[in-house]
Amino acid sequence: MQAVLSTAEEAGMDVDAHMDGQAGGGAKDDTSNLTGANAESGSGANDDIDAPNFDIDTYAARYAGYTKLRRLLFIAQHCKSRELDAYRLALDALTQPRSLNIQLYRKVMGLVAGRLGPAYSLDATWAEEIDKRAAMQKERLESDLQTSRTGMAKESIRLGYQDLGEFHYARGDLDNALKNFVRTRDYCSIARHNVEMCLNVIKVSVGLDSFAHVSTYVSKAEHATGMNDPKVRHKLKAAAGLAQLSQHNYDSAARKFLDCGPSGLTRGTPQDPGPASFAHVLAPEDVATYGGLCALASLDRPELKRSLLENTTFKGLLDLVPMVRELIYDFCRSRYGACLGALAALKPELLLDVHLHRHVESLYQRIRERCLLQYFIPYLSVDLGSMANTFDTPLPRLEKEIAGLIVTNRMPARIDSQRKTLHRRQVDPREAGYKKVFSMGQEFLREMRAMLFRMSLLEHSVFVEAETRGGAGGGGDARSGGRAGTLGSPHPSQGRAARGQGAGGGTSQARGGDAVLEGESSPEEDTDMGEDFGSANQQDPDLEATLTGEG
Repeated sequence: MQAVLSTAEEAGMDVDAHMDGQAGGGAKDDTSNLTGANAESGSGANDDIDAPNFDIDTYAARYAGYTKLRRLLFIAQHCKSRELDAYRLALDALTQPRSLNIQLYRKVMGLVAGRLGPAYSLDATWAEEIDKRAAMQKERLESDLQTSRTGMAKESIRLGYQDLGEFHYARGDLDNALKNFVRTRDYCSIARHNVEMCLNVIKVSVGLDSFAHVSTYVSKAEHATGMNDPKVRHKLKAAAGLAQLSQHNYDSAARKFLDCGPSGLTRGTPQDPGPASFAHVLAPEDVATYGGLCALASLDRPELKRSLLENTTFKGLLDLVPMVRELIYDFCRSRYGACLGALAALKPELLLDVHLHRHVESLYQRIRERCLLQYFIPYLSVDLGSMANTFDTPLPRLEKEIAGLIVTNRMPARIDSQRKTLHRRQVDPREAGYKKVFSMGQEFLREMRAMLFRMSLLEHSVFVEAETRGGAGGGGDARSGGRAGTLGSPHPSQGRAARGQGAGGGTSQARGGDAVLEGESSPEEDTDMGEDFGSANQQDPDLEATLTGEG
């Protein structure tokens, strides 16, 4: 038992070192991560996004805990028209009875600066009371943990570290929360404990934008549970999809998200999300939106239909976001103008998403290019003016986009700039057939010559073996990485006997396909070997040509 405790302490020290290195040492202010300032932004850190139809109250109700605060403060930073609403909702969450994040409460109050009226003014007395209560709670938790460690109660130690992790998470101290959640690893006795530990680490790692941790602990949880529980499986797939999305791997992200279903992604109630809720990480609407857009940007048409439209499990999520569902249907029904129009209407809301905002431009560009390619597939020639009207795009811009697709060999076409038409590049099927037949013939000849050469070597007992060290008189020397056997030996054993010379120090060499035997062989043997080999070549002219260099 003492060994287990020692191992756990070493694991805790490793986590401490990693987190200290990540933060550069010293005290850390985890509130800096709430606005997404540490992540690259596709729209710029201070851009004002106009989202007149964005329902921020409904949006905030999807989430709980740290991720809710983080998303609200991100909206306040990037959307001036919703700034005060976002601060109001954040303060409402921070003043809940179970809230302990007083550091963030003071920071938001400073940002509001009295603009929300007297009802949202700083309550210093209440804040100090919460700080005192939190200090007492921390002292009690640490005392309980120390008692459990003294008694070497493995399950009590695990629960002690888990409670400390939840305490630090509620306080907004994600680094210490991560350390304590990871320390529970060595005290997990059943698969369910491992799954709880992995989900807790994933929850905190998403808040820290540490997606390498997310991928690692998704894999650990999958091995622990065997993927038997659909609720756990859907949570892990959603977390894995988010990690792939952060790396711009849209194809992999789409496949992960499309394996999710409503089961396991419940959000509980706003007052009490509950331990089984995934609202601390993602909402079901997020999974549907991320999965739908990544699928449109990366999957081909047949796979899109099979994996998205015919996927009854994912369809339950897609129904939660009607705009995304309709634009996917528009794409599959070749209504590309309507699809791109719906994307443009949805764009402001997507730019306010703390995880998706940096990918919006890239996803939109990919989806638009796929629409252009799919539009041209049925035609031999297209009027560019008509195409520009369909896509509601100025003709010069459309020409430039199509030229880019042609240059990158994604669209087999050419532009007639005088007549403003787009023509498919025709390939002569007769010429293509001749080229294919000629290529296959050359490949067949190459394989046949190689096969005949190998058969001839086997027929004359010529073989190469790995060099072996030792021998009374220095054995032999093999060049080109091996030893060559004899040519024309009646039995393989005779060839092997001729290879390893004792005191005489015979030498065998193998160069390419020719084999030269040096050592104690008699002139008569050499003559017989030459005659046998020559007669074999005379019997087969094709083989002779192969052995003389044509192969």
